[in-house]
Amino acid sequence: MGLFDFLTQEIAIDLGTANTLIIMNDKVVVDEPSIVAKDIQTGKVVAIGKVAQQMHGKTHAD
Repeated sequence: MGLFDFLTQEIAIDLGTANTLIIMNDKVVVDEPSIVAKDIQTGKVVAIGKVAQQMHGKTHAD
């Protein structure tokens, strides 16, 4: 046990094919689907995670 142990944090990141999971200090911080909705014409990200998953297959080609 060192002098600066109180400054350390434990982070675990699982970049899965279906879900992204981030755990910090034994607490789930992010548990979202690994999907991004992007506007092809402007290149801007429209939605990520659960919202993007709800849009999947329900939007036009752009």
